[in-house]
Amino acid sequence: MLTNFETWGGEPFLRMDRIYPLMHQLIEEYPYFSSGYSSTNFSYSTWTDQFFGLMDCFGDYPHRDFTFCLQLSVDGPAYINDAGRGKGVTERCLENFRKLTRLLGEGRLPNNVKLTITLKGTLDNATFQELCNRDKIIEYFKFYEDNFIGPIRRLDLDNVFILPGIPNTAV
Repeated sequence: MLTNFETWGGEPFLRMDRIYPLMHQLIEEYPYFSSGYSSTNFSYSTWTDQFFGLMDCFGDYPHRDFTFCLQLSVDGPAYINDAGRGKGVTERCLENFRKLTRLLGEGRLPNNVKLTITLKGTLDNATFQELCNRDKIIEYFKFYEDNFIGPIRRLDLDNVFILPGIPNTAV
């Protein structure tokens, strides 16, 4: 009766290729298996290869439909995101997201996969205080709209969706 597979903790896509054989087993052994979920900060150079390798596992079974939810852990503009995730991480994330968007637009996602992207920003006490006025709050949400939501929506693909996030807090 297994229907869902999730990967969490650290950065699952660092070596998602280790999961590919398991995905084939799950798909073959569980006829109700139809969805996956994973989080990512997608800040390293091989991220798109690891992601599309996983999507190809689903694509190997064109007679079945799958849903994959991808949670993107990006905390906001560079002055916020880099404060918690490391200097330069934001730009690497944006580069990978632009590459992801380009590959999605080129039809790289298998037709039997529906991809839903969610945005998750985590603010601690210090970064939360960066949103100290109306302009900073608007800048924060505009960062997501301009860099993530808008580019995905402009693709206008029937099987790719993006959901705006609401920041959560960590202390």
